[in-house]
Amino acid sequence: VDGEIDGVRASLLDIESSLGTLAVRRSDNAARRAGLVATQETLRGRLVSLYARRTDIQTGVAAGTSIGAIQAEIDDLQEQLDTVTSEVELIESTDATDALAEAQLFSEQGALRSELSRLEDRRVGLGIDQLGQARARVLTSPHMIAESVTPTAARGGAFGLAVGLILALVFVVFVSRLRQRQ
Repeated sequence: VDGEIDGVRASLLDIESSLGTLAVRRSDNAARRAGLVATQETLRGRLVSLYARRTDIQTGVAAGTSIGAIQAEIDDLQEQLDTVTSEVELIESTDATDALAEAQLFSEQGALRSELSRLEDRRVGLGIDQLGQARARVLTSPHMIAESVTPTAARGGAFGLAVGLILALVFVVFVSRLRQRQ
């Protein structure tokens, strides 16, 4: 039973390690995703500005810049935005996969904790069974003591008298010192 308990505990440690790794990865992904979303917003803002400039050039409001240069810049920004968007989608997909793995690990962790509890209960039960099967052994052979085990009256009286005299002497010394101070 102890070997099984050790195996279950090792499996629990592996699961807790995996859960910790997933938590770190999800945290890193959240920070990375936040940065990418900010980049997306910046790129979208620049695209809107370029579209407005292109429209101004086409309508003749702005002059001096060619539509080809603006269109090339728009195409480049759109490509960057597509790349960032695909990275955000990849992170979201990874997060969804990690969430499923985390749920599965939590389920396995609960099952292993139940198994560990069952095994520990079984170990306790086996220990109780072994206690019931234990046999007493006689370590020394029986014998009679030559003297009486009970105290004698004379010995007890002498001891009481000695303790009483010591307490009386301590009391007398204490009272006499108190009177000297006054």
